[in-house]
Amino acid sequence: MLRRLLEREGVGEDQQDMILSMIDRGMLKQAFDYMRWLGASRDAVDAIRELVGLSGSSAEIFRRAEEIFHYGRSPARNLLKRDPSTSCDRRARY
Repeated sequence: MLRRLLEREGVGEDQQDMILSMIDRGMLKQAFDYMRWLGASRDAVDAIRELVGLSGSSAEIFRRAEEIFHYGRSPARNLLKRDPSTSCDRRARY
């Protein structure tokens, strides 16, 4: 789900790897700063921040993720349908 969001924001695979690696290592501020530097929309960064912060059982996490995208609990509800032509233009590595 995170990769799909980043892809829709025009973030390349190498940059996605870097962002996910930062998230895995708990470097959340750096990951979110990097996403913004790459030109990811505020909605995308907020959605990823919200998704990364989810905890609980797998069922609870999937239910909450669905709410984030489908029930308008986040401005990210339409991100998975976003037009990639509006994506970011920075491709350089951080």
